[in-house]
Amino acid sequence: MMRSGRVVTQRSVSEDFQGNSIQSNSSNGEESFSAYTLTADDAEEAVELQRELKFFFMNPIEKYKGRGRKPWKFTVQLIKIVVVTVQLVFFAQFQYQLTTFVTDNKQAMEHIFLKRWDSAYDNFAYPSTRHLYALYTIDDFYSHVDNVIYQFANIESIGIGTYNFDMNDETKHKIQNLTMSLDEYKRMDQNKTSFHIDLEEVKCNFSFHVDPLSNVTARDIIMDQCQSNISFDRLIKFKVNFTLKSVLIRNPSAMCMKFDVEIHYDYSNHGGRLPVALSCLDILDKGCTHDITGTSRSTFRWFHLVFDVFVMVLCLISLTLCLRSLLNGRHLKKKTMEFFKVAYDKTLTRSDRMGFLNLWYVIICVSDCLTISGTVLKILLDFKVWAASDYCSLLLGIATALVWFGILRYMGFFNKYNILIVTFKKSMPNVLRFSVCAGIIYLAYGFCGWIILGPYHGKFRTFTITMECMFSLINGDDMFATYEEMPSNKTLIYIFSKLYLYSFISLFIYVVLSLFISVIMDTYETVKDFQRMGHIEGGDLAKFISLCEDGPESGHFKKKARRNWGKVKKSIRIRRYSSFEQTHHNQMSHHQPLLPNGTIKEGATSIPT
Repeated sequence: MMRSGRVVTQRSVSEDFQGNSIQSNSSNGEESFSAYTLTADDAEEAVELQRELKFFFMNPIEKYKGRGRKPWKFTVQLIKIVVVTVQLVFFAQFQYQLTTFVTDNKQAMEHIFLKRWDSAYDNFAYPSTRHLYALYTIDDFYSHVDNVIYQFANIESIGIGTYNFDMNDETKHKIQNLTMSLDEYKRMDQNKTSFHIDLEEVKCNFSFHVDPLSNVTARDIIMDQCQSNISFDRLIKFKVNFTLKSVLIRNPSAMCMKFDVEIHYDYSNHGGRLPVALSCLDILDKGCTHDITGTSRSTFRWFHLVFDVFVMVLCLISLTLCLRSLLNGRHLKKKTMEFFKVAYDKTLTRSDRMGFLNLWYVIICVSDCLTISGTVLKILLDFKVWAASDYCSLLLGIATALVWFGILRYMGFFNKYNILIVTFKKSMPNVLRFSVCAGIIYLAYGFCGWIILGPYHGKFRTFTITMECMFSLINGDDMFATYEEMPSNKTLIYIFSKLYLYSFISLFIYVVLSLFISVIMDTYETVKDFQRMGHIEGGDLAKFISLCEDGPESGHFKKKARRNWGKVKKSIRIRRYSSFEQTHHNQMSHHQPLLPNGTIKEGATSIPT
């Protein structure tokens, strides 16, 4: 066995078997290109191109042996993995504190403003009990709203949390305003035999000031502002909105937070039950000024800034190196395609052309862009210029995941570690085709279950919940509870639900999932056979590179190309143009009559073929 294929096959066949000891047989390359006779210049260009291609598809260790080039990208990626992970840990601690602070305040406000709120509603029960909190009488409704008004007016004195009101910049007085919104139908009259409804919506929005000494009731306020009491026959929804401020203390700093609170009374179903829900939107109060002493807050803040700037600089270096490698690959692809077209009259296949595009570098570039964007948002958040921390966590989280995925590229250089990557890549086309067919069946069951079982079962209430429930059933989650909650008082629905669940679970667990695993296992066995046999047929590009018998330590890769590629392209264009002229002349001579001296007769027309 010749030594030619050791480096070639690691990445020449579109990197499908990168890092394996699989070898391309150089005799195949010799047979493939032996039919072509090259001039001395073209033969010299072919050797140089083979070495350049072979060096391009080497791994970092072999490139270091071949040309002594330091693995800068590999070094940068190792450092970047560490610093990006540390940055994510720092931000995750802040995000956890912020989320816990907002969640705790929301639960506190539910206990304060929602009358007779039970601690059981705070638990993460399954199924959720949040929607069970509701009102059932008119007196309960007005009593509930009166409680909201009273608690809001006295929140600074009765709440354990640090709550206060906004301040008017001009008068320097507290803004203790409540806003109410009433939506109802315009008209609804009924008698013993008929009723008349006007479905046009009528809105009544108003705001008023409250203070601890005022003695106001919801009935009086609504009657005064809307000129009538609430007609629950026409009621659609009723909202109470207000704003509170609080402080998040996280050593060695603090943040002022603003909560936009909304208590929503939703009666759109008109079922005699009035659900009540409290929602809370947290906003960073950028206009808040505070003085913090007894801590090295400034040092801590600038340390984070310097660290974030270092992360951005490192990502810029990584992005520059990867973009340069992608551009070099594009240039080499164009160079190889031109040579193949002129020297062998061949066109590279799509698979060979894609071999020049290193998708790992693309992933790294995307990760660097996300890291830089997320770091900029983090700096703005630290200096309270920008307040949306969720976007920052999304960018940094995805970027860190892609950075760690990039480790697989370097694990792929080792024969025993790259089996996952190769199996995943080779099985993806078959998996996608199989998933399309399985997805059609999945959607069919989803629409059917949503329409028929939705009105009677909480897990099929909406189409999204239905799809999530079906996915959980496939993975064996909570099967008995799904069966048990099916209504038994509807005989037809009950029978259909049993047939629906039995058929869906049996089909997807015992058939679809088994076939899905078999598709992947078939590819896995194929890859293992290739590794055991140590041979795989490549395309024209792999065969062309296999003609180069120089190893990484041969010393040939340290020599630069002896001919300028610009001159080579110029000579290629000249030969291509000469070949075209000769072909065109031969065609004209074939289709037009010639005189005895070999010239074309004047006025003669070409004979159509």
